[in-house]
Amino acid sequence: MKHSKLYFSVALSTLLLFGCNSQSSKSGEQTKDLSSTNKSFPTVTEQGVGELKIGTPLAECLIVEESSWPPTKEEITSCNETKCGFYNKMGIKQMALGEGTPYLLLYDNDELMAALECYSLMDNGIYSTNVGKIVVYSPKLKMDNGIYVGMTAKDMADKFGADIKFAEGAEADVLEFEVADIPSNIMLVASAKKINKEKTESEYGEVNINDSYLTLNDVEDCVLSAIVIEQNTEADGTY
Repeated sequence: MKHSKLYFSVALSTLLLFGCNSQSSKSGEQTKDLSSTNKSFPTVTEQGVGELKIGTPLAECLIVEESSWPPTKEEITSCNETKCGFYNKMGIKQMALGEGTPYLLLYDNDELMAALECYSLMDNGIYSTNVGKIVVYSPKLKMDNGIYVGMTAKDMADKFGADIKFAEGAEADVLEFEVADIPSNIMLVASAKKINKEKTESEYGEVNINDSYLTLNDVEDCVLSAIVIEQNTEADGTY
């Protein structure tokens, strides 16, 4: 199976955030804040997101600024540096999947842009850990073919001929879009308000051990909720 190593819960889509343009007032007129709309964002590829590539040392992804000792509150909470062309704030969150996996969260101001899965961080530390998986959440980070987070299942089917696939994983169920010519190390994770579970079960009411392909009528409010990029094992020969 193309993504047998990837187990993502549909609930992962709860991290999906959408940015919006703020409004500012000058000389009594309402004008749109174009600071983000005019900004150029890097492209999502099988290698990563712009300068942020799979295999990059984690330490090179961190935002480091000079500070006093101990750092002041302002120094901790403010940052003027943009890293890799699309994030200027960072955070960390441990998700309750398996033994617990820490994710390094990448923000553009208050919008969650992407997250780096850092499972080895618990054992190896920052300075001996490389980026092994990138999860893209922002619709501003698009693929070359125009695919972006937030697209509906209908758009994915109409524009890209996407199939909707449901698979039961060892730790979580996976709903995803399959699109021809997408690199094998990229997974298009979907979420839906409701899934027709009858299509995912065998005629005996048991879970279908094979992948189940669904139609648009089998899913309700189905959208692309994350683009996952992992190490390309086919290219480097590792498993």
